[in-house]
Amino acid sequence: MNPASTPHYGLFPLFLVLFFGFLYPSLCLFMITDKARTGGGWLAWGPGANLVLLCRLGSVSHWWALAEMIPLGDSSLSSSPLSTAA
Repeated sequence: MNPASTPHYGLFPLFLVLFFGFLYPSLCLFMITDKARTGGGWLAWGPGANLVLLCRLGSVSHWWALAEMIPLGDSSLSSSPLSTAA
C-alpha cells in the first residue's frame, strides 16, 4: 500500500474523542448547573469534581462521590493470567 495514497486524518480523531468524551458533557453539566441555579458550576470542568456537582444537583451527600472512587473488589488482579486461584 502506498503511504502517499493513505488518508491523513491528523489530529481530527483525537479532537473528536476529546470533544465528545470530555468537553461536551462538561459543557452540558455546566449549563444544567446554571439553569438549576446551583453554585459551583466550575466543578463541571474537573474530572473528579463533576461527581461532587452531580451529587449536589441530586441532593445527595457529596460523600457518595468519594465512595464512587473507592474500589471495593480486586477484580483487575483476580482475572490476571498470573493469578494462582484454582
